[in-house]
Amino acid sequence: DAGASVSAQRGIQQVLCCSLIAVLCAVGHAVWIGNEREISFEHHPTASKLYCAIISHYATCLGDTLASEMGILSQQAPISIITLKTVPHGTNGGVTWWG
Repeated sequence: DAGASVSAQRGIQQVLCCSLIAVLCAVGHAVWIGNEREISFEHHPTASKLYCAIISHYATCLGDTLASEMGILSQQAPISIITLKTVPHGTNGGVTWWG
């Protein structure tokens, strides 16, 4: 968006942060576990925890993205979670009831 502030644009730091934890869990799985296994906390507790961590991480990222996209639809101005004052649409940390 040409009108978005620099802090509101998705940069390399945000992309890396949104994938780093899952990548570390996947690498840990490849190093310590090796082959894929079923999710069974009784039979494969470490592998299951790593799988669930990856799934949970991406679910959290998806929720954040959907909240941001839903917030764009809001007619009201977002409120900063830090200052509790209204901020322009697209500002990081700005929330609306829709988002």
